[in-house]
Amino acid sequence: MKKNIFLVLICGIILQATEEPSSGKKSKKLELQKSMFESWSNFDVLNAANKRIKHVYPGAFKSLGKISKIFLQGNKIGSLKTGTFQGFESLKVLDLSSNKLKKLPNYIFKELRLVTDLNLSQNQIKIIEPNAFYGLRRLTSLNLSSNKLKELRNEILEDLNNLKKLDLSGNKLRNINVQLFKNMHNLEYLDLSGNPLDPGLINRLCAILPNTHIIFDE
Repeated sequence: MKKNIFLVLICGIILQATEEPSSGKKSKKLELQKSMFESWSNFDVLNAANKRIKHVYPGAFKSLGKISKIFLQGNKIGSLKTGTFQGFESLKVLDLSSNKLKKLPNYIFKELRLVTDLNLSQNQIKIIEPNAFYGLRRLTSLNLSSNKLKELRNEILEDLNNLKKLDLSGNKLRNINVQLFKNMHNLEYLDLSGNPLDPGLINRLCAILPNTHIIFDE
C-alpha cells in the first residue's frame, strides 16, 4: 500500500509529511524525514509535541544546527536510531516525554554535547545500555520518571558528572548500586519515590551523597 501525503502544522508552519498505511484505521502517524527541515536552518525552537509522530529517521534534524530546544513530547515514537540527532551544534533542551520508547541504545545522544535538560519521562523504557548517555557532559537535569526500569547498569551515569537533578520516580527499581553516584558531586536532587526499594539503600545513598536532597517512600 502506498503512503499518502498530508499536511501537518508544526510551529505555525504547514509542512508536508507522509502517512503510514493504517490497515483501515483512520489515525495518521507522522514520520520526520531527512529533507523535512532543510529550510528551517534559522529556527531556534522546534515544537512538534502531540503530533502523532511515530518515526524519527536518522538525519531528520541534520539541517537544524541552530536549534536550541526540541519538544517531541506526547507522540508515539517507539525507538531511536544512531544518527537521529546528528548535526546539532546548539541544542540545550530535548523533551521526549510521553512517547513509547522502550530502550535507550548506546551512544544515541553522543552528538548532543551542549544539552543541559533531557526529559525521557512517561515512556516504557526497560533497558538503558551502558553508554546511552555518552557525551552528555553538560547535562544538569535528567528525567527518567514513570518508566519500567528494574535496574541501572553501573556505567550509565559515568559521563554525567555535572548532573544536578535526577528523577527516577515511578519505576520498578528494587536495588541500586550506590557506586553509580560516587562521582556525582554536583547532584542536588534525587527522586526515588514510587520504587519498591530496599529500605537499607537510602542510608547508603545518604552516606555517599551527603549534600543531595533525596526523595523516597517512607
